[in-house]
Amino acid sequence: MAWVVPISHGRYDGQEYPLHVALDDRTKIDGTIYTEQLKAFDFQARDWQLVEELPQDILDELLHKVTLAVSH
Repeated sequence: MAWVVPISHGRYDGQEYPLHVALDDRTKIDGTIYTEQLKAFDFQARDWQLVEELPQDILDELLHKVTLAVSH
């Protein structure tokens, strides 16, 4: 099992979206990560592929906001 969060194409970040994490020009994928929509994913039962890894600062922000989202 793995935890996954959706990415929407568009800019939905800032103060009005405190749990969203914006991707930037360091990533191949553009858009915003919606941490409040965390889901469990059985990666052994699904056809999936790794596209890229997040820069460490974006991963740290994502993990922090996931913690906030699941603690409420």
